[in-house]
Amino acid sequence: AQAEWVHLLTRVAPLEARPAWRDLLATAVAGLTAHFLRPDGHWRPWSDAPRLVLVDASARAARALLAAADLLEDPALATRTIDTLDALAAAAYARAAGVAHLLDAEPRGPMLLTDAMLLAHALLDADPWRGESTVYRDLAEEILRTTVARLQDDSGAVRDRVAALAGAGQVGRLADPHFPLDGNAEAARLIRRLFPDDVEWLARARRMLVAISGEAAEAGVYAAPVGLAWHALGPSGEVMAVW
Repeated sequence: AQAEWVHLLTRVAPLEARPAWRDLLATAVAGLTAHFLRPDGHWRPWSDAPRLVLVDASARAARALLAAADLLEDPALATRTIDTLDALAAAAYARAAGVAHLLDAEPRGPMLLTDAMLLAHALLDADPWRGESTVYRDLAEEILRTTVARLQDDSGAVRDRVAALAGAGQVGRLADPHFPLDGNAEAARLIRRLFPDDVEWLARARRMLVAISGEAAEAGVYAAPVGLAWHALGPSGEVMAVW
């Protein structure tokens, strides 16, 4: 929640030229780093968490602080944040295996869609700070390709996780595939960021959103990420025709 508050302030502050907004943002950034950043460069998911690291929460923190660094024109903050992102990506991602859900003594947990997409978006957010290097962009693309290869369903939607071997631990409804609205929306937006002119990839992104449109239509405000993804993918007329 603290990271999302910082991110929200980065969107609000430019709308009104008041120093108070920037001061509030700077205070929120200081609070986030003081209470949640560990000495080893990882993020605590809550203020007194001893060593557990959640990949999605850490990626959200990195995205929020990179947005703040851009708005506050603070390259030192960007550098410190990118250091945390380096630590997270190195520990959480394994080529071909995907992104772990959490870090404890070692990376563990199933590969979850939202974790992978948030980490990839954070890497793309860091890319402009790297100058001519494309290492973060390349890693974000690799994460996307790995995720789609492992989790995309025949319908075009992307599942939340890989099924356990022989259905282990998947009793009752846990055995049903889950297609999270926010995760699919983030996947579609990631495709738009990585491949803005690639017709095939953009068609793939639209197919993801079409596949979850039935559930989104019944989700009320929780379908907002899907609407924003449609908006990112095309002109307003096209968005309204589908959405």
